[in-house]
Amino acid sequence: MNRQLQNIQMKLRQAYVPLLLFLMAVVLISLGYSKVQPKQYDFKLNQVSPTTIRAPRTLEDVEITKLNQQRAKDNVKSVYVFQPDIRENQLTILEQYFGFLRQIRKEMVSTEDLNALLADTKLPKEITSQVTMSKRKANQKVLFGQLNDSERLLVYHGRLSQMGNTLQAFGNTLTDKTIAYLLRLNETELTTIQTEVTSKLSDHLNQEISDENVTFVLEQLDNAVLISNYEYDTKQVLIDFYHQLIVPTSLIDQKQTDQLKTEAVNKVQPTYILQGQVIVQEGHVVDQTNLRQLTLFGFTKQRGHSIITYAFIALVIGHSLVVFYYCHRDWASPKEKISNQIKMKVTAYVVVFILMFVGFRALLFLQETGTSYASLLLPIALMPFMLVPKIKLRLTLISLTFFNLMALFLLNGMDKLTDTMLPSILYFLSSLIALIVMRHSPKEHLQKEYLIHSLIWHLIFVVPFLVALNINLVTAEGFRIVIFIVSNVIFTHLIYLLFNPYWEQLLSDRAPMTLNQLANLNHPLLKLIIEKAPGTYHHSILVANLAANAVEQIGGDSLLTRVASYYHDVGKTVHPLFFVENLPSGVESPHRMVDPYESANIIIGHVTLGQQILNEHNMPQSIIDICMQHHGTTLVQYFYTKAKEDNPDVDRELFQYPGPKPQTKEAAIIMIADSIEAASRTLKDYNQESIEQLVNKIIDSKMEENQFEMANLTVHELQIAKKSLIKGVASMYHTRIEYPE
Repeated sequence: MNRQLQNIQMKLRQAYVPLLLFLMAVVLISLGYSKVQPKQYDFKLNQVSPTTIRAPRTLEDVEITKLNQQRAKDNVKSVYVFQPDIRENQLTILEQYFGFLRQIRKEMVSTEDLNALLADTKLPKEITSQVTMSKRKANQKVLFGQLNDSERLLVYHGRLSQMGNTLQAFGNTLTDKTIAYLLRLNETELTTIQTEVTSKLSDHLNQEISDENVTFVLEQLDNAVLISNYEYDTKQVLIDFYHQLIVPTSLIDQKQTDQLKTEAVNKVQPTYILQGQVIVQEGHVVDQTNLRQLTLFGFTKQRGHSIITYAFIALVIGHSLVVFYYCHRDWASPKEKISNQIKMKVTAYVVVFILMFVGFRALLFLQETGTSYASLLLPIALMPFMLVPKIKLRLTLISLTFFNLMALFLLNGMDKLTDTMLPSILYFLSSLIALIVMRHSPKEHLQKEYLIHSLIWHLIFVVPFLVALNINLVTAEGFRIVIFIVSNVIFTHLIYLLFNPYWEQLLSDRAPMTLNQLANLNHPLLKLIIEKAPGTYHHSILVANLAANAVEQIGGDSLLTRVASYYHDVGKTVHPLFFVENLPSGVESPHRMVDPYESANIIIGHVTLGQQILNEHNMPQSIIDICMQHHGTTLVQYFYTKAKEDNPDVDRELFQYPGPKPQTKEAAIIMIADSIEAASRTLKDYNQESIEQLVNKIIDSKMEENQFEMANLTVHELQIAKKSLIKGVASMYHTRIEYPE
């Protein structure tokens, strides 16, 4: 998660901190605004009104006006206009359809034609799948009437797909049963049906038929057909035609209808609530209309803003400005821009403050809904526990001060004095105890010290305060308060214990949880190193052991040192054979094939290549920094000397690592261990004297080049690290070191 935060910070750049503080102010105001507004009325639906409210001014009841306008609009009947062209259109479709039927009845069709139609993907599958082919020669053409029913339907749909859209649409609406029947009829029978349908259409479509009347007309036609002398199948065909061709002949004139509706709406007079009119009577039940009208006048809202509201908003804005001021004053010089480290500290501050405020607001809600003294459960001591290691003491004190002030604003509206005073005293006391414990307790005993001290001091200070407020401790109320105070301390302890590792992982790229995950030897990058550069992998493991032990002796971060050592040479996986530890025995060095400049470029390049690989794998910045710093700005001496033989005026910078120099003790020790492990392979005798000379020589050479000037490494720490490194090298080669008494 830390890497994702860094990516966001990089994108927003210098706008990150102001934007974060602005968002914090917005969140705090949003959460606290409703509590600091002046409370005037509390009207609820279906509950008795505590007072009589009259309209302070004449105001239009917009909702009722709109409701009356809608009713007037709905009462306007649509205007229908008779369309005689519809009759002609329907008769034309009917005539075209029967002409189409007569046309296909005259066709000569072969089996080849039928197969071609079967292969046509445009035809419905339900038609093509049911075709039963008669036995005949493929090229033998027969009259349409000699085809079986399925073959006729196939030809019908095939030819229909070639007709115009209107005819296709009508032909496809008829049932297959109707179509099959029509295709079996002779010319006389076909003409009889056409004449009958044409006659009925002509008669009925010449009249005004609205949408509502279509069903009635069809029922009349259906009844007339059923009592006629036609055969059953003919009746079904006629009914099918009527249901497809009888349509409304009177259509809505939308323009005229809309005009009438507009006129009806304009005639509606606005409804007003007159000044002095009683909206709700004291003692009467508030109904939906009352509540709506109260809302209309703003009586259900907290009207206006008192000085408390403005003071709270000013406090929140001032809080953000103070934090922003400290970003520049304490964490950056006037000319220096806010660094990523500062951005992470502000992130920690904002996250803790908002989470604590959200928890406080949630507990206030529980308290308002019936859980008395729920606000006493707020684990306020988590703020110093989580902030002091990140932003130090001064800004933590500022955060606690502002939080307690904001809490007072929100608690000010409580009904009882104890609801306001008790949480305020508890928050101040809890945060003070946590600060004292954080200041004076060793880290390994921090949680135990807090738990014991907090319980003792809470009972010492809070119990007398409860007595002063006339709260009897033996009552249910007093017992609840004591239980909540004890629970607060225990909850704080448990929450910190459970979530602190994840908190560290969120904000620190040195978090133990993150580093332990990267220390897993099954990590893909470590697998890549052992696969591409096994010698480098072995070298990295040895460097990790040497450096981690030395850093631990001087009180540094040994876990970071070990993990960074694993990955510090990952860039060598790009050109592994150019590094001697990866060169198989008997294989000629590839450096013999290139000039000293190119060799030096490849050797130096493993640092920048390592940085790229680590960035691609979203590794923590601390490990990337050590990768870049583990050679500092030292010289690739061998190839520099070789190039100087050919050109005495060779540019020294071409053979120097890009740096920067080690910025931390861990990076400095890794630099020394890296050189010692590589150089120790050249020793002929592994005894105390030779190892000490080697270690001293390497450390002295680094100091001559001023490689440790930015690492904050003292001479005393360097001496301790030196002894550890000598002992480590001796252990690697099974040499026992004898120290003088």
